[in-house]
Amino acid sequence: MTKVEHSKISATQFMFAIVCFIRSSSLLSALFASITNQDSWIVVIFGMIVCLPVIWVYVSLAKAFPRLNLIQINNQVFGR
Repeated sequence: MTKVEHSKISATQFMFAIVCFIRSSSLLSALFASITNQDSWIVVIFGMIVCLPVIWVYVSLAKAFPRLNLIQINNQVFGR
């Protein structure tokens, strides 16, 4: 296995990731809006409710293992 390199992404790479996220979110929203018609706001609320436990897990892991990324936390908790 190769070692994980610690590198930072550039501002251009970050901007590209944000643009891709926004574009894919708008396409998905348009798909659900065509199916649900006027009740598409329910999808947004449901999506937020579904994401809250995932965010809570990430925040809890970040507090329990400061200065480690998810791969390092996984290796430390579960071993190799």
